[in-house]
Amino acid sequence: MLRSIAGAVLALALAGCVTSGGPAQGQAEPGVPASDIAAIAGPRIEHWAAPDLLRRPPQCVLVMPFPASPDAAGGTSGIDPHAVELALARHLFGRVGRVIGPDERDRLARRRAVDLDAKEARTRFLKDIACDHYLTATQWGGGGTFLLFWSEARFGLEVSIVRARDEAEVWAARHSAARSDGGVPLSPLSAIVNAVSAARFHSDRDAAPAVVEDAVRRIMAAYP
Repeated sequence: MLRSIAGAVLALALAGCVTSGGPAQGQAEPGVPASDIAAIAGPRIEHWAAPDLLRRPPQCVLVMPFPASPDAAGGTSGIDPHAVELALARHLFGRVGRVIGPDERDRLARRRAVDLDAKEARTRFLKDIACDHYLTATQWGGGGTFLLFWSEARFGLEVSIVRARDEAEVWAARHSAARSDGGVPLSPLSAIVNAVSAARFHSDRDAAPAVVEDAVRRIMAAYP
């Protein structure tokens, strides 16, 4: 009887893993040739680069505001948008000559009363601050799963670097990272242990920031 329950729990867990709300990894977006999608070693990261990226790399990249994705209950799925922006800026440092992170971006935008969502205003703003590219990021899939004996935190991210003067995308990548705890109960003792581990992981406030950091670090490692 217990093994039957364990099998059902495992089936539900696997179903939770594959239902992430985003396209399957390895599947190209419409308009992007499959041959342009590459994977780097380790966890699978899809990325694409313009042919002239290495000849004319960005000299400056401004990190745009990250939009929080609402969950089914109308919340924001436990993800702090500012933390995502900081992680993106931090992992860009050393790869680009100048990086304008969220704090400097907001300070400069307030000083000039700029709406960064308006294309023309954004273009003028980037020209004024001598920054030739900007980075956008949106949540891709993600979410989490909590079963009685197993819990998972998952966060997916799509990132694009865009040239400001003509709005041409020069680099893009996406990846979904996950952490989990608990497991399939094979005995009464393991059922108790896994239930406690899953509950502890589900209530851990550090789980979401950790999986965000995993996703951003792996994505930016694919930047040439």
